[in-house]
Amino acid sequence: MAEKTAIQQGLPVWADVTAADVPAAADFYQHVFGWEYRVAPSELAYYHTALDAGRAAAGLGVLPSPDSPADWTVYFAVHDVRKAVAKANELGAVIVMEPTEIPQQAMIAAAVAPGGARFGMWQAFHNHGFAARAEHGAFVWCDVSVTDAPAAVAFYGALFGFEGAARESGPGQLLKLGGKPVAGVSARASDPGEDAWTVYFQVHDADAAVAAVQAGGGDVLSGPTDSPFGRVAVCADENGARFAVVNP
Repeated sequence: MAEKTAIQQGLPVWADVTAADVPAAADFYQHVFGWEYRVAPSELAYYHTALDAGRAAAGLGVLPSPDSPADWTVYFAVHDVRKAVAKANELGAVIVMEPTEIPQQAMIAAAVAPGGARFGMWQAFHNHGFAARAEHGAFVWCDVSVTDAPAAVAFYGALFGFEGAARESGPGQLLKLGGKPVAGVSARASDPGEDAWTVYFQVHDADAAVAAVQAGGGDVLSGPTDSPFGRVAVCADENGARFAVVNP
């Protein structure tokens, strides 16, 4: 096994999307974000690493089973993925992917929190996840919409060491590490469905990104609208996987 590398626990370090047809999904996101790709060999199921100016920005992988929904998953850094999985289970999460080693890169696992939000855990070896952040086509934020915000803050705080704090503008909570915001918690209506994480990618022009989403067969779920954080739109790709774009 590769040597573990220290990384701040709780930091969002990776995000990937699943699709039945990964090359088609890669084409969709290339038109939205301009990504190029590095494709893994067959033993890693041809996993596509999206590259923003040559730096790792996100991943695209095949659906674990034909009846699985396409979705985005955000991964949070942990020091020991097996201990994190045991803690998540103790806190009421359902483990949907047991610790799995990506040779020489990382050990990962995935769980569904109470309420239904799926998330990942990432123990870095030589791969620290995002090499590009907070620029066009790169991860900039993640937010979980929940029906019970206090319970969600308590769950993720106990698992990753987050501190909960009120947002300075607007409703909802922030999840902080060392006083710095790293993710958000927002309330959702108590309608059918489940809690869910949304991954935000920065773009030069949110309206242009929305037009590219629509041209590629995706949907616009809300926006673009102006917010204290910039112009934001929530979208779904051609397979229904939800993500957001923000033009700061």
